Amino acid sequence: MIQPQIDYLIPKHPYENICYIIDDIKFLNKEINDVVYKVQDIILNEIMIVDLKIYLECGIVVSDKCNISFLKEMHERIGYPCNKDCTYSNDYNGSNACKPKLIKYCRIYEDNDKYKGELKPSITFEEIKKIYSD
Repeated sequence: MIQPQIDYLIPKHPYENICYIIDDIKFLNKEINDVVYKVQDIILNEIMIVDLKIYLECGIVVSDKCNISFLKEMHERIGYPCNKDCTYSNDYNGSNACKPKLIKYCRIYEDNDKYKGELKPSITFEEIKKIYSD
């Protein structure tokens, strides 16, 4: 924890304690940067809202918005409602749904590559039903 150094509060000469002041500024800068990096990490991995482009197996591209932590947790379970004519649709919880083959995401209102990513679901509808059905 940062604590004041009372001995150096009022220097006797303008240059007498300049080294101590510079060291304190360096230490404060390091502490502030550590906090900023922790906050940025939390924002990027848990809070960030992203634009989604969901590429379904039948060729349809769906756009949506989602929280990044929810997306990373649930990307294997995504099924998008599809019409009955679709050859890739599966019966899932009483409705027809297509499984995405690719999910691309980017932070909303950003074009920076730092905030972009993609996820590829790897499990099938049968595995989803087996794992997550009641």
